Amino acid sequence: SVKDSDAIPYIEAGSLARTSDASGAEFVTIPMAPLKEEDAPNEELRQAWEYYHTDRAAYCTAPGFATARSLNQIITYDAFFKAEAFLTQPLLTVVGSEAGSKWMSDDLMERAASTDKHMYVVDGANHMDLYDGETPIAEAIGALAPFFQRTL
Repeated sequence: SVKDSDAIPYIEAGSLARTSDASGAEFVTIPMAPLKEEDAPNEELRQAWEYYHTDRAAYCTAPGFATARSLNQIITYDAFFKAEAFLTQPLLTVVGSEAGSKWMSDDLMERAASTDKHMYVVDGANHMDLYDGETPIAEAIGALAPFFQRTL
């Protein structure tokens, strides 16, 4: 997450990259996960490297990077735009207690207009554990199944 006050350099970098791309220069890319295991600053990002860059889940059409020109869109993107007005449906978020991305679910829970909203926390799980970790996924399904039975 980038604070609004820190966003300008990213937007400027994205603008420069867009101009460079338009002039025919080689596209500048940014990694979406560490490109090498030793570049991961913590266990969760080491697992992101493993997930996206090894046989665990790597795929030839998913190179694990974005174009630098995308920074303008990434830095200003709000996945929950107008959730406080339009997200009125029942809501269940499933998050890992150790997920670096948990703040996003916290934000959604605070902003969503729904009066029927709940967060299920998988204790000890991080973001990547909820992609393909057998035990955390089984626990998540244990929360999701009754929610869907009740709301669909």
